[in-house]
Amino acid sequence: RTSTSGWPAGGERGGRAGGPPGRWASPAGPGERLVPAPAPVLDIAAARRIAADAFCPTAPDGMGVELEWFLRRADGSAPTDDEHDAALAAAAAPLPAGGRVSVEPGGQLELSTPTCTRLPDLLEAARCDAATLQARLAALGLVTVGTGLDPTGGRRRVRSPRYDAMAAYFAARGPATARLGRTMMCATAALQVNVGLGDGRAEAAARWQAAP
Repeated sequence: RTSTSGWPAGGERGGRAGGPPGRWASPAGPGERLVPAPAPVLDIAAARRIAADAFCPTAPDGMGVELEWFLRRADGSAPTDDEHDAALAAAAAPLPAGGRVSVEPGGQLELSTPTCTRLPDLLEAARCDAATLQARLAALGLVTVGTGLDPTGGRRRVRSPRYDAMAAYFAARGPATARLGRTMMCATAALQVNVGLGDGRAEAAARWQAAP
C-alpha cells in the first residue's frame, strides 16, 4: 500500500496506538448497531482539528516505510504466547536508525522507519533497523516471515479498544464479513510506503491521486 500524509511512517497504524480521545461511531443501517457505541461521538470541531493535523505538511518531501512480518520459530511453527511476549520485549528496545516497532492484532510485528528526505537514507534506515530487530529475535529462536497472508489463518493475540471495535464492526455485518475481517486483522502483513504531501495544493493532489 502507498499513502500520502503529513508525517510519513511511524504513525498510528504502526501498532496502531494513540489517537484522539473519544470513540468513533459508524452510521448504522436497519437492524445494525453503532460500533463501538453511540456516545461519546467525535464531534465536527474535533474532526476538523484532527484533519488539520493529519494533513499538515510537516515533512513535505519526507518518506518512510512500514514493514510487517509474521513471527515464527526457526522450524516454521508459530511461537507460544510466552515466546511472543519475549519477542515484543526485545523489539521494544531502541533501534539504531530510530525506527519503531509495534504489533498488530494477530501478533504481526511492524517496523516503522523514521522520516527521511532521501531514498538512500530511507533504505539504509530500514535495512539497519530490520537487521537489528531480526538479530534480537534470532537470539530467541524466532524469525520474521515476510508474506502477505498467513496460511494458518492466524489468531487474535492483541486486545485493545481499537481492535475490539474493529472486530465488533465486522461481526455486526454478518458471519462472512466477520471472518474476512478477522483474516485481515490477524493473518495479513503488508509493506506500506508513505510519502509527504509535497509543496502546495497541486502537488499534494497529484501525489494523492498517485498513491492508490
